[in-house]
Amino acid sequence: MIRRSVRSVTAATVFAVLLISIAPAMAAGFWECRAGVWVGVDAPHHAKPLRACGDKPSLPRSEGACRAVGGRWARAGLFPKPICTVPTRDGGRACGDGQECEGTCLYDTRGDRAAQFGPKPQGPATGICTRARPVFGCMVEVTRGRIGRRICRD
Repeated sequence: MIRRSVRSVTAATVFAVLLISIAPAMAAGFWECRAGVWVGVDAPHHAKPLRACGDKPSLPRSEGACRAVGGRWARAGLFPKPICTVPTRDGGRACGDGQECEGTCLYDTRGDRAAQFGPKPQGPATGICTRARPVFGCMVEVTRGRIGRRICRD
């Protein structure tokens, strides 16, 4: 009888340790703007966003305004006329949702052609904020701490 209870405790302990060790993979977490304050949802493991909560700056519409913010005025994507491509302050930082970034929060698919072109990747994820905005090409977004939609912007 004692042996059986020792095995039960051991099995329960092993299960608890396994559950704790995979818990971070199950919930990537993200930051959400609520009433002007960044609030962590599902315990994000990355730092609070740099940009002010609720403030997502618009793109300059003139060459002078573009250059004044350090942007590049040129053709981009399929646009026939020049537009402003602006560097972001948070480019390269970890993110769990696009609202955290000045640009877009992307899932890193480098070297993973299946994630880029194959079946839709799924599950919890932490992404990377883009280094500039707007972003063109095919990409996989991270939304609310999960792998989001695959989109192509031209």
